[in-house]
Amino acid sequence: ITMKNVYLIDIDGVLADYAQAFCKYHNWLLYKKLKSTQLAKLPFNEHLKYDKKLYDCVKYLFRISGGEALSPNLIKESKEFIDKVKKRGDVVIIWTARPTEEFPNLKLQTKIWLRKNKIKYDKLFFVEKGFDKEMFLVNSNLLLKYCLKNKYKIIAVDDRRLSPILNKFIDEIYLFDRNYNKQLKGRRIKSLSQLL
Repeated sequence: ITMKNVYLIDIDGVLADYAQAFCKYHNWLLYKKLKSTQLAKLPFNEHLKYDKKLYDCVKYLFRISGGEALSPNLIKESKEFIDKVKKRGDVVIIWTARPTEEFPNLKLQTKIWLRKNKIKYDKLFFVEKGFDKEMFLVNSNLLLKYCLKNKYKIIAVDDRRLSPILNKFIDEIYLFDRNYNKQLKGRRIKSLSQLL
């Protein structure tokens, strides 16, 4: 019997080009010509040399705007990867730390985006109140027990947030290699296809 893998895959930065969508909205709102490749590090406001109030205002407007602003480009290689692992019987859990408590429209927009892009998944987790260890344990306790009981290998992929928190719980953690997360340490990949 081949052991199944459970892939925990973040949306922004892994499935969706968040930086591109944010730059597009930012440029429209502020009449700028910023390119997503210019976002060299986190947090974005420090790199953009904006004071935190202006950046927070742009980010707030971006999140409540709906439509195009919340419909970033699909990273096609990531979808192809998910299609392949689902076909071989692996489990795909999509999760996101989008602040859906503060911005309830994000939950519906996220589901619409996943459906529109025909992303196949077994479970969708919205990690409320940002991402912290306690919330992870509450939201995923059953998932972890199920995976351990069935001897599934758990593999997580994120662009910045998960690695420091999940090391104790996850078999393998990969950091999506982006310009803006170069300062973070971890096993880095350029595309999900590297995991096949």
